Amino acid sequence: MKKALLASAALGTLFIGSPSFAADLGVRGPWVAAVPVFTWSGCYVGTHVGGGWADETITAPAIVPGVSVTGHTAGALGGAKSVAIFNLAAIG
Repeated sequence: MKKALLASAALGTLFIGSPSFAADLGVRGPWVAAVPVFTWSGCYVGTHVGGGWADETITAPAIVPGVSVTGHTAGALGGAKSVAIFNLAAIG
C-alpha cells in the first residue's frame, strides 16, 4: 500500500511539475481584417398577417362571484414594415 501511495505521489509530482506545452503556440503573423462578402445594406419591405379564434367559457369568481361568460371570439392581425439599412463599415 505504501509503495502504491509513493508511486502515485511521484507520478503526480512529475505531471504537476512539468511545463505546459499546449499553450506554447508560437508567434502569429499580423492581424488582417476579413473582407465582407455580403452586407445587409439596402431597403427591405415586409408584411405579416395572422388570426385566431376560440370558443371559451370564462369564470372569474374573484371579480363577480357566480357569473360565467360563454363566448365565441375571433380576430385578425396584420401589419407592414419598411427598413433602410446603411452599413458604414461596408464602404470602407
